[in-house]
Amino acid sequence: MVVMRVMRRGMAAVAAAAFLAVVGCSAGLSKADADARCDQEKAGLADFFNDKVYAACESCYETCGDSCVRNATSPISYVCPGDGTGGSSTTSSASTGM
Repeated sequence: MVVMRVMRRGMAAVAAAAFLAVVGCSAGLSKADADARCDQEKAGLADFFNDKVYAACESCYETCGDSCVRNATSPISYVCPGDGTGGSSTTSSASTGM
């Protein structure tokens, strides 16, 4: 009996953790974490990354965390897919792309 109760509690804890992990995926990142992600993006796209693009990147990661997606557009833009709120951030680039 005691073993069964412990197993049920363990299973309940695992289920709760799984639920929170799924729900937590849409949570945004802290400013420091968002800045770290955007710094990585900027390192790879320096010619196309200006202050406006950085601000859009930062805003997207702070809003939707790891769900943030960089669109393959020029100028660079970021979006939270499936949020239904129009949570995209579009920016202009200092480069003409040529």
